[in-house]
Amino acid sequence: MKKVPILLITISLLLSGCQFAETSVPATETPIPIGTRIADAVSATLQAEEESFSPAFPYTPAQLAVLLEPGSDLDGRWVPSSVTDITQPIPGYACGGYYGSCWGDWGRKLQYGTTLLLLLDDDRLGEIDFIYYEDLANVENAYQLFLSKWSSWEDVPVNPYQRDLLGEKWLHRLYYVEIEDQDASTPEQAQWVEVLSMNIAFARCHGFVVIELAFPAQTPLSSRGDYSPERLEEMETLFDLAYQYARSVDERITPYACNP
Repeated sequence: MKKVPILLITISLLLSGCQFAETSVPATETPIPIGTRIADAVSATLQAEEESFSPAFPYTPAQLAVLLEPGSDLDGRWVPSSVTDITQPIPGYACGGYYGSCWGDWGRKLQYGTTLLLLLDDDRLGEIDFIYYEDLANVENAYQLFLSKWSSWEDVPVNPYQRDLLGEKWLHRLYYVEIEDQDASTPEQAQWVEVLSMNIAFARCHGFVVIELAFPAQTPLSSRGDYSPERLEEMETLFDLAYQYARSVDERITPYACNP
């Protein structure tokens, strides 16, 4: 079992430029959670972008994010939260302030890129990145980098499941991990919750997609270890949800990723 804290990254809402302030509501009304309001605003912006988006260059971060929106995938429970232009420095981002800087400078070579942050029940537990490289060699470099980094975790196998190909090549891994509850008001009140962390990455023409999801664990720890039959069943069931989402994304990005 690995115990790692969530890395909290400050990401501005590039879509609307709006600040969402908490407002008072009459006692007879139920306040709408801030996460829900943000997600609704982002979804509305993505819908507006979708009406005019075509494979013609240039691509804006909001337009690319349209291709990544889960919709009815992931049981329809995950909703967009914010969009970030990862071709530019990201305020508060670790390891140098730009995408990919924790693993070297490969992120600086992209021509177009966006991160769509996803909410599950108002918790920030997922994101998906779309990267467009003009140079196909950079796509291969990104793939090899992820293969190397993910393979370095000896107790977390890469590509444990056999499924139809995503893109031209793909990688996946999944493992249980404990993360710090984001709702705690102070570090002393923080609780550790267990999630099934899932990563999928695939290359399609000039495009590279990285999906990171964390599903709240449903099966408790067993005396037989982390990978009891119940846990193995849960892992594959949730992986299939993520895989179907990745397939939908692959279909949607292909006209854009394969635009030379």
